[in-house]
Amino acid sequence: MPSIPQIRSIVAIDRFGTVTAAAEALGLSVSAVSNHLNGVERKLGVTLFSRKGGRFVSTKQGSTFLQLGRSTLALVDQMYGVGCVAAPGYKDTPRVPPAPQ
Repeated sequence: MPSIPQIRSIVAIDRFGTVTAAAEALGLSVSAVSNHLNGVERKLGVTLFSRKGGRFVSTKQGSTFLQLGRSTLALVDQMYGVGCVAAPGYKDTPRVPPAPQ
């Protein structure tokens, strides 16, 4: 099962289009975000993004993962907001900021 930090990294890659931009938005290193993506892809045995013109574009499996991942993060954020213990280390997990307009 992907960890909350891995899900946040993958959602940020989709939102910002590159691993570098996702890492910057999350306050993580590029290698950490890249490792999150590679670890999930390896564990699930699927490719979540294709690379087109230097940007990451979700595959069919990636779109499904992102839909479920966003729902999961919304629920975890709600749980954390009401004081439930959502996941080990959750307090230290950076939130995915909104995309620039």
